[in-house]
Amino acid sequence: MRILFRAALPFVLLLPAAASAIEIEAGGRTIEIPVPAGYAELTPEMSPWYEATYAYVAPTNERYLVLVPSEVAERYLLGKDADYHRYMMVEAEKQSVRFDITQDQFDELRSTMRGQIEELGASLRETLPDMFDEAGDSISAVVDADLELSLGEIIPFEPHLDTESAFAFSQLVSMGVAVDGEDQDPEVSTVTATLLNVRDKMIFVNVYGSEEDLDWTRVFASNWADQIIAANSPPTDPAPAPAAGNEDAPQPATDTASDRERSGGFVLGPASKAVLMALALLVMFFVLRRLRRQREN
Repeated sequence: MRILFRAALPFVLLLPAAASAIEIEAGGRTIEIPVPAGYAELTPEMSPWYEATYAYVAPTNERYLVLVPSEVAERYLLGKDADYHRYMMVEAEKQSVRFDITQDQFDELRSTMRGQIEELGASLRETLPDMFDEAGDSISAVVDADLELSLGEIIPFEPHLDTESAFAFSQLVSMGVAVDGEDQDPEVSTVTATLLNVRDKMIFVNVYGSEEDLDWTRVFASNWADQIIAANSPPTDPAPAPAAGNEDAPQPATDTASDRERSGGFVLGPASKAVLMALALLVMFFVLRRLRRQREN
């Protein structure tokens, strides 16, 4: 992962209004991510919360960015803890992001997800116990505590956003944790996961909240998705063609659809399941909240 730069980005859009932007490099392609007003990037300077948050990433995915409330970021920079439920993340599926995704492929993915949300969720439940064990071990090493995670119920909702560039659905997730052998109160959280096709790359944009935040995560995620799509849309007027015989002029990309097909191409199956791994980050923040409350008591 490589963060390229941060720059002011004037946007006049509906809530959440974008205050700045961060460029990420996904599969060799630069993608601009507007940062909603009131949020800031979780950075290595915010130790040890940064290390704990990145201690475990779903094996199928690459994490580019985590955003937390600005007041939380300020506390972290001062070495102070914070308790909160609303945050967001940008990821991609490692194998698929190596290749450009065509509109037909994204349409096929949307169709697959639309018809198999429940089935994909059931498949994920079979793999989650192992993921929880790995996540518990990874976080334990960072926070110096013995953690035992347990998954309660996962309730996936039918897709509520389905366009040529975006596909979104929400989940309610309950989970529990034992810290050093002491059971903590279980918690129910909400995550709205959005698949975006931007600059011919598919990324996952996930917005998290409390049990009461289902509608908030959906509205926030929809507006944020619109901002990301707008920030990465090509200019209205196409650039003029290079003059004939000008060897210094930019040349068109040589990667063709047939090249991608021969090299494996976009992988539909892993991509359709990887978006459900939004639960991995949910685990991190849940554990951090429980650790904070236990140590306060």
